Amino acid sequence: MIDLTFFTLGSISLLAAVVMTAIGLRYAILAERRLRERRKAAVQRMTRTRSDSASVS
Repeated sequence: MIDLTFFTLGSISLLAAVVMTAIGLRYAILAERRLRERRKAAVQRMTRTRSDSASVS
């Protein structure tokens, strides 16, 4: 009976660890995408600003 309890608790713990890892990976992937989009927008802003200032002078 005790072995079954520990086995069940171990299984639940392992399942929780897998689920939390999956959630963490998903969050990290989304954060990386947002960061990449932000960098891309910043580069576009910089190049637009450079080309605007070059055309003025």
